Amino acid sequence: MSDTIEVFISYSKQDKALRDGLLSHLRPLEGAGIITWHDRQILPGTQWDAEIKARLNAADIILLLISADFLDTDYCTQVEIPAALRRHKAGEAIVMPVILRSCAWRFTPLAPIQAYPEKAKPIVSWDHIDEAYTNVVDSVDLAATKIKERRSQQRAEQERIQRERQRQAEEQERLRQAEQLRQQQAAEEARLKQRELEQQQQEQLKQAAARSKQLATQQNQSSEATKGDYAQLEALLKAGKWKEADRETAQQMYQVMGRQSQGWLRVEDVHLFSCADLRAIDQLWVTHSKGKFGFSVQKKIWEQCGSPTEDNRQWEKFGEAVGWRSRGLLGIGARWGIYSLDDSSAAPRGYFPAWCGGGPFEVFVDYSSRGFGQGAVGSVKVWQLAGLLFSRTKMCKL
Repeated sequence: MSDTIEVFISYSKQDKALRDGLLSHLRPLEGAGIITWHDRQILPGTQWDAEIKARLNAADIILLLISADFLDTDYCTQVEIPAALRRHKAGEAIVMPVILRSCAWRFTPLAPIQAYPEKAKPIVSWDHIDEAYTNVVDSVDLAATKIKERRSQQRAEQERIQRERQRQAEEQERLRQAEQLRQQQAAEEARLKQRELEQQQQEQLKQAAARSKQLATQQNQSSEATKGDYAQLEALLKAGKWKEADRETAQQMYQVMGRQSQGWLRVEDVHLFSCADLRAIDQLWVTHSKGKFGFSVQKKIWEQCGSPTEDNRQWEKFGEAVGWRSRGLLGIGARWGIYSLDDSSAAPRGYFPAWCGGGPFEVFVDYSSRGFGQGAVGSVKVWQLAGLLFSRTKMCKL
């Protein structure tokens, strides 16, 4: 906001001499940043009407040099006075009528406004005209001082508002950072709780495996008779109908554990599954696939991938090795899913058994509805059940 005070002078050309006298007395105020302008300063070639109106609308103080000739000038009374009064009423400028010569100015819209010099005595009526000019200059200086004080107050208010906005912005940033920290702490607490839960689940699985091993040692596996009827499975495998044989495998495993109506096996079913039946199923798969498919084949691949029992990169490698997970491009676009092959004979080593449709142990989950690798029984995950299954195959000496 500039400290310069612009003074617009409106006058009649018949009062040019009186105007020049006033300008001479106003000249010292230029050192205080009080600058005067009148129409004689318009440069050649300039649109004078536009220039006058622009200066009038930009002025801080408007001096109207009043005389009968001034009031008889249409441009003064119809353009400059109305514009000046509008800005005066709006508080945008200070209008100061300066009475040069006696005239009927009190019958104009200027009547309610304080006129100068003192007591609105016409300048030409003063005994010493310089005193009249000096009185007007003092009044102009006083008006300029008030304008400067108002500007200073406005600057101070603007600075206060800016400081307040800055304070509010800093407070908002502080609150944002505090909320971000709170969310990070909450996420860390949730992560720790999840880790603790997974550790508890691992411990439960270890205990379950230990119980299974203890029960298994009590069984005479060599003399145990099979409970399932594997004639249909053998026929399908001989015909190379791998998908159909896959489903038949699941059905026979349900039959062995009396879970036909449920269509899935429990954790304890995995622990207690008949070794004779498990060996019989595996032997049929291994024999008729020429060593390409079977639980024992999958177990070896699983062990080569680090025997994963958690959802980690080792589990993903196992899925990729047996064809249950696509590799994607540089790891991008990889996904789980079985039965995506047009020709099941092209399935990689270890691809079957992998029955799709809520199969045994939930290691053979319905990937079409739940997403491969995401199924679970209660709180037990697929990768954990895979560990139980392959531990059982190892215990049964497959």
